[in-house]
Amino acid sequence: MSRLNMRLIFACAALFAPICAKGAGNYRDFVKDVPTSQAFTYESPDSVVDISLRFEISSPLEAEPSIIEIPDPFAGMTVVELFDRFTLAPGSELRVGGKVYPLRCLRVRGKGQVLDAQWLPNAELFFPVDDPDGKCFGPLNPDYPAPRTNRYRWNKYLKVSWNGQDKQITSAQLIINDMPFNLAPKQD
Repeated sequence: MSRLNMRLIFACAALFAPICAKGAGNYRDFVKDVPTSQAFTYESPDSVVDISLRFEISSPLEAEPSIIEIPDPFAGMTVVELFDRFTLAPGSELRVGGKVYPLRCLRVRGKGQVLDAQWLPNAELFFPVDDPDGKCFGPLNPDYPAPRTNRYRWNKYLKVSWNGQDKQITSAQLIINDMPFNLAPKQD
């Protein structure tokens, strides 16, 4: 059997029978490394808008994150996908210009590799401004395409891309009514 066929067999087995991790371990810990305050700017041809994020994680909304581990024995690593949700402490907020939006929750979608027992994550963090019930389901509406439902559950949210290995924010977007506005980290 060729090496390519072996890879296909392992890939198919991994897709149809993913291994779910029993413990959250260091998968959840990397969220603690995300800076809890960050300043951005949005530059349009007419103006510059200051945007700031300040948050404190209060508690997870689920006992364990949803984790899927897909081993790749040929590469000697495991690919990990993580989905988690947290409530945010009172005082967590997003400021856009002079307007303050209280934040109630944080949704994390992470993906990374486990190599030599070290998890090398990248993640997208979603801070919804208008989450209706604080359960942080989104940005897509799980009820869509049911009658009288919108495709997106949130109309306004901040999406931050985080490189857990380098411990830095790589990009940020403010999304309003499905229209992304690219933000730049604010220079001091």
